[in-house]
Order: sequence, then C-alpha cells, then structure tokens
Amino acid sequence: SCTTCTLRAPGKDELLETLEHAPAAGFEYWGVAGPPFRTPGGPRWIDADRINCMAADAGLLGMTEVYASAIPTESPRAAIAYVEYSLIHSCDLAVRLNCPLVVFSGGQRDEEGTAGLEASVAGLNALLSMIENMEIKGALEPHFHSRYQDAEDFDFIFERIDHPQLGITVDTGH
Repeated sequence: SCTTCTLRAPGKDELLETLEHAPAAGFEYWGVAGPPFRTPGGPRWIDADRINCMAADAGLLGMTEVYASAIPTESPRAAIAYVEYSLIHSCDLAVRLNCPLVVFSGGQRDEEGTAGLEASVAGLNALLSMIENMEIKGALEPHFHSRYQDAEDFDFIFERIDHPQLGITVDTGH
C-alpha cells in the first residue's frame, strides 16, 4: 500500500498523482493522507463514490487508511469537540471508501509526562462510542513531537482504554 502523501508534488493533485503512479509502481492498495482529508470538517464534503470509481479504474484493489488530523490535547473538552465536529466525518468517509482504518496522532507535545493524555483518553472514549456500529478501527500513529510519540504515551492510553476498535499504526518512518 502507498498513501497519497508519498506522492506530494507542488502544484499537482496528490490524489490524482497516486491514482496514476501507484498502480504503475506495483501497488495494489492505497490510503489517503492529503490536506483535504486531514482538514477538520473537510471529509464530509469528499465524493467517496467518485474516488472509489477512480481508484477501481486505476486498478487499485482497495484502501488501507484514511488519515485524519490530530486530536487536540489541551483539554478533554477540546478533544471531545474535535471528535464530534471533525474526526467522526473522517470515520464516515472511511466507511464510504470501504476503508478499515482511520489513522491519526495526538496534538502537539508541549511537555514530557502525561500532560495532554487525559484529553486524548476523553476524546478517544467519545470516538469509540460514536463508531461502535461502524466497521472501522481507529489507529493511533506515533509522530515526533506528537502527544503519541513514546511507548509510555501508548501505555497510558491503553491502560485506560481496552477496545477492539482502537489500536496503533506502526509507521517505521516515524
């Protein structure tokens, strides 16, 4: 699988570049990670049926992930509001794209320790209650300087949340 972000080209459309070049390079599966897909609220306006047709016409067999923007970590209230306003639309888009995963990270890491992780747990619990009838999973992805960066961050979260629809994306590039 390759994602649209692997084909960033200034002045070009990542989605169209992926549909053109990924199959030619031997990829059969793909994911979307470009700005329209990560912009809070943006996924609700994306034409999933058209994208599904374009991907099938390009020879791609299916999707592996939809990337969403990071869950804010400044407060539980901000995290829950983000989930209700934005992340749920990314989840709905994943369902419409027949995609099993919504991948996202935590907000900016301002300090070491558990600061911000309580907000993440509140947001994740809200998300899990909203997607329980959807056939998707949320996948937390570590990023440098993100709230989800170290093993201790994931230990904190998974000691408080044990749910079959939440896991980790291990991106070796990070």
